[in-house]
Amino acid sequence: MRELEVPIPEGKLDAVVDVLADRDTKYTVTDTREEDEYAHLLTAVVHVEDVEDVLEELRDIGIEKESVVLLSETDTVRSESLEDRTQKTSLRKEATRIPREELLDSAKGMVGSPHYALFTTVSTIVATAGLVANLPSVVIGATVVAPLMGPAVGSSVGTALNDRGLFRFGLKRQLLGVALVLVVATITAGVIRVGIAPNIHLRSVFTITRITNPGVLALVIALGAGVAGALSITTGLSEALVGVMVALAVVPPGAVAGIAFVYGAVPVAVSALVLALVNVIAINLASLATFWLKGYRPEHWTDQRDARKQTIKRAGILVCCVLVLTSFLVVSTIDAQQTRTFHDEVNRVLAESGVNVTEIEYEYDRDLVRRTPTVVTVHIAERPANPDALREQIDDATVGDVRVTFIVEKTLQKQEMN
Repeated sequence: MRELEVPIPEGKLDAVVDVLADRDTKYTVTDTREEDEYAHLLTAVVHVEDVEDVLEELRDIGIEKESVVLLSETDTVRSESLEDRTQKTSLRKEATRIPREELLDSAKGMVGSPHYALFTTVSTIVATAGLVANLPSVVIGATVVAPLMGPAVGSSVGTALNDRGLFRFGLKRQLLGVALVLVVATITAGVIRVGIAPNIHLRSVFTITRITNPGVLALVIALGAGVAGALSITTGLSEALVGVMVALAVVPPGAVAGIAFVYGAVPVAVSALVLALVNVIAINLASLATFWLKGYRPEHWTDQRDARKQTIKRAGILVCCVLVLTSFLVVSTIDAQQTRTFHDEVNRVLAESGVNVTEIEYEYDRDLVRRTPTVVTVHIAERPANPDALREQIDDATVGDVRVTFIVEKTLQKQEMN
């Protein structure tokens, strides 16, 4: 339910009442001639699905040109007639869709957060520390305060409703957010390297490794975050939890890019940066499509025509960008599958040989998107009967030239066989 407060000029009360009477809407009218420039103040409780139509009809009779109509959310209404009508219309699809005007105001409020840069900075600092410390819970907690959903939603709403100012503002805020994450993560990682952890093997840190080998499923997650963000605002529900989902798709990859750059792992930095860009673009694409499919359009037909053109144009650009960048994710997925196959073959050969294996370590050469295994170090409890034959079996079962090293681990001695 929504409450409308409509200041009515002299001579237009009957026209306003007719608009509300067509929908069997309950209202009260107060005479304000002695206190205000308007003759009457009408207060009405309107169902969500009727708000857009009521406002359009009020504009048609000139109400919004001469006065300001206030729209607010109503939590509780005590009226048997309204309750009966609510039961009759509860199955309407539009009941889960807030009015266009409310959506626009909500989007502007989310984009224009005065503490956007501050909270993004704090979130990135905490997330960077959590990644280096290999603490996933800290990384998730850091994203709670990151207000990154607002700009993505704002630019999508601006496109769907042909509000160019909102679109540009949302786009600028998104660029600022991504830049802040990268810069702040780089500075934070630099401080950590100088003062706390000068040497870190990034591929041994689980939270970082998972981000640098994302796979195609990362695109699905980003698209889901965009849809969830759009649905949360169109239904008028809390955006806080959905905001965490959106921030998780942006802050950790951006932070990993900064960390990897500081520690000289350029391929890792590029992988994380590409993932962050894919997520940002996919979130925008999904939220734009959701708003359009939910039926949000500008009021006037000329604006609707322009909005349709801009939506098609911008959606096409986003789709092209996603396809180009997703090629990286496809290659990453294939590489991950090949790596798992390599590990499975090594494990199979060792299991069939009957050797008592305590641990297996792998080393790789890595370019921007692929990993090539170069060394397999097998820790065993006792010396195998024929280590050279075992090396040949592993070499025959796997693809590529891989050096296999056996290390015999005993209580008081460690013997390496090359």
